[in-house]
Amino acid sequence: MSENSPGKSPVASMPPLLVRDAEAARLLGVSPSHFSQHLWNSASFGPRPYRIGGASRVKLWRVSDLQRWVDLGLPDREKWLRLKLDSKIYVESGLAGCGAEYASESVGRGGAE
Repeated sequence: MSENSPGKSPVASMPPLLVRDAEAARLLGVSPSHFSQHLWNSASFGPRPYRIGGASRVKLWRVSDLQRWVDLGLPDREKWLRLKLDSKIYVESGLAGCGAEYASESVGRGGAE
């Protein structure tokens, strides 16, 4: 079925915005255990995962955050958060036409870990 075929939802062909640990590890080219050890268990390395709702045990990683993190040279958590804040200020000031995806740290009621 082609992309413009009737019956195929445009959302169905869209890549995911959030992924679980195993997919995030695959996108970064590392093993799930390495990913878990260095990103999830480390409070000082890389972006933070999101949770949808307060009681959710499922960690979700924003694909755009992972891509941006790699593009910026894999900064530590403190520098990453500073860069996100700078980006948020830049977007909110009206100086940027895009980039709002870096302006929020939480999704739903649960917020980021």
